[in-house]
Amino acid sequence: MENVVELIRDIFLILLMCVAFVLMLILYFKISNLLRSIRRTISALEKTTTTVSDKFIGKSGLSSKLLSVISKWIKF
Repeated sequence: MENVVELIRDIFLILLMCVAFVLMLILYFKISNLLRSIRRTISALEKTTTTVSDKFIGKSGLSSKLLSVISKWIKF
């Protein structure tokens, strides 16, 4: 009887670990998609704001430098 209880407990723990692994994979892909969309947004902002900031601040302006640093940091 004790062996049956241990077997059921072991099977339950294995199933629980499999579910946790699948949830971690789903979370990983959600976060990677979110980071990818943030990268796209920053690159689009970088393209538009550098043309606007070139008129007001100059080509070596603070906003274009800041956006390039942020985009490099997010790209890993």
